[in-house]
Amino acid sequence: MRQWSKKDPNQIPRAAYWLDVFGKHPIKAISTSDICKALDHYAKGKCHKSDGTGKFRETDKTRSCNTVLRLKAVLSSIFKYAIRRGCPENQ
Repeated sequence: MRQWSKKDPNQIPRAAYWLDVFGKHPIKAISTSDICKALDHYAKGKCHKSDGTGKFRETDKTRSCNTVLRLKAVLSSIFKYAIRRGCPENQ
């Protein structure tokens, strides 16, 4: 999280999204199908706009392909980090 906080503050909410989706699943239990379903669900959602106080409201605007790709890139980074750290087999 520290490496993202100065570069792009939106990376933290993206990582939080994946934590909400897969937080209780062992890494080995997450399939490509699960990831595709989560990405499809996210892509169909509406954009959120900050009100400046840390709260968000939904807008009428749909999420762009680039927004979905950024979300996917964060998950990729999380998996790469886990691999580099030598994530235990049972996690």
